[in-house]
Amino acid sequence: MSRLTTIIAILTASIAHAQLTPIRYDDCGESGRQPHVVNGALYEFAESFVSAPLAARTVAFEASAVRVRYENLAPDATYAARVTYSTERNGARTQRMTAEGAEIHGALDLPQGEAKTFDYDLPANVAADGAIELSFEHVTGPNAVVSEVWLLSDQDQPELSIALDSDLRGGLTVTAQDALLQPVPDATVVATMPGIDDITATTGASGSAQIGLTALPAEGGLTVTVASGDLAAIATAPVGSLFFRRPVLTPVPYDVTGPRTHPIRLSGTWRFAPTLPDGFERPDFDDSDWSDITVPGEWVMQGFTVEPGKPAGFRTSFKAPKSWRRRAVKIRFDAVYSICDVYLNGQHVGSHEGGFTPFEVDITSTVIPGKPNTLALAVTSESTADTMASASTYARHPLGGIARKVTAFAVPKVHLTRFHADTDLDADYEDATLTILAEVAGPTDGVELRVDLRHPTGMMEEIGQCSVPTDGTVTMVADVRAPELWDSEHPNLYTLWGLLKVNGKVKEFVTRRIGFREVEVRGNQLFVNGDVVKLRGVCRHEVHPDLGRSMTHKIWTRDIELLKGANVNYVRTAHYPPAEEFISRCDKAGIYVQDEGPWCWASASAANSPETLGLVMHVGID
Repeated sequence: MSRLTTIIAILTASIAHAQLTPIRYDDCGESGRQPHVVNGALYEFAESFVSAPLAARTVAFEASAVRVRYENLAPDATYAARVTYSTERNGARTQRMTAEGAEIHGALDLPQGEAKTFDYDLPANVAADGAIELSFEHVTGPNAVVSEVWLLSDQDQPELSIALDSDLRGGLTVTAQDALLQPVPDATVVATMPGIDDITATTGASGSAQIGLTALPAEGGLTVTVASGDLAAIATAPVGSLFFRRPVLTPVPYDVTGPRTHPIRLSGTWRFAPTLPDGFERPDFDDSDWSDITVPGEWVMQGFTVEPGKPAGFRTSFKAPKSWRRRAVKIRFDAVYSICDVYLNGQHVGSHEGGFTPFEVDITSTVIPGKPNTLALAVTSESTADTMASASTYARHPLGGIARKVTAFAVPKVHLTRFHADTDLDADYEDATLTILAEVAGPTDGVELRVDLRHPTGMMEEIGQCSVPTDGTVTMVADVRAPELWDSEHPNLYTLWGLLKVNGKVKEFVTRRIGFREVEVRGNQLFVNGDVVKLRGVCRHEVHPDLGRSMTHKIWTRDIELLKGANVNYVRTAHYPPAEEFISRCDKAGIYVQDEGPWCWASASAANSPETLGLVMHVGID
């Protein structure tokens, strides 16, 4: 093409786009200002890396592709896209763009150290079904990014969107925005929750309204409807994004009274289907054409491909002991990546989002003691949890599957739901104060908790015994004289024994291993038990060439041997909590651990958005 022909083509495109006006806008990478972005973590390039206004420096990014989707569009209209790209001065990226699968531009080198805006015509009839999905796809470089996206059209198509911001204490800010993210004042806001009276408000000049919540349902969430003229929009917020509730992981008992009932380990061979058929959760479902899969394990590492964002199916069965009839029964999943719906005997018993944190479901009302029980899981790999963790990005493949062990166990109807310990050394680092924080589920009449401490020498020391109050919460404080302290050179470990009694009879016995230590930072120095410590550390992923993120006891043990052999005394668990088995080995071997939360490259705006805030606050481990 000659230079003159190129100039004529550019002028023709400019004239065509001049006849179109923006009808949608997304400030990608900015929480609450990207209503059409389907997936993508939020990030902001520093001005030293990209010389551009803030809107062009914030980006949505994803390992394979960032998707932007528009709904309720006029099918007969003409459309174009205006896109702003930017990338770091030293971070070359090449990517392509598609609309409804049709290529809009091929491999394009993104502008480095600056931002540039491009106009692209979209194919005729691209919105034939009333929707358009744009995909910004990775070709080379770290990942795919996009800064700003406008949708242009020859028809005016107004839209109303909602941005929610929670303080996790019941305060919620609702912001109404038009199609170009301008505030909408005098809009009517209605917040509804099951079993709670509706709350109404009106947006002010900034387009925002404040809602105060004093009560929440045990399940479900909040639905917010905003109306302005003929336009309306609906947004939902889960309970977890409104009020923080500490996750519960029931201590697995060392022993319970009555017939001995050991926990049932459900690791092994399960049945697996990459696509989820209707009725897969029913006990009588025929899974004979499904494949075998090893649990724990990633499906990718076992040769399976699952469509991103779509659930895959897992099934197994186990026989519950007859002695579980008069007990509370739980199933603990140490890690399922990354959204999981759990079914037992055809009934939905729980769900969880977060691929590296354990969770449990109560199956007391659905388990059949003395009979085979069918356990089925619907597992989706790509979710907000994956976006916040950048986990698939680091793995360089889509993570997915039951990544860590699964355990079914029974506890008495009255049982401990928390058995936590804090230690505090005195000013001379000689004596300690031991604080026990415990919680009990079930009726508390006649219930007592006794705590003993087993020393490394085997000596037993009684810490105390007290009645459990009606709210089930126990705080017990005791002095421990001259304990053997824990550090990397002297990993002395004690064992706490918790005995739960009902009317004087021991009903449950749980244990927890602890160490006495004091960690302080003074200036730029780290002190452990009053002594300066030099950290000689490494970052560590849970990774194996054949198993991916699913480790074994042999691998954990070998990793510890290699770390100690290299004179390493400190591990950063990049970038998610490791398996509890690895932490236990570090405790025993004398390795300091920086136990990271399961999120990475999450900007402040991303972490504080309502769609992620509750998730971030609930994936911690007690």
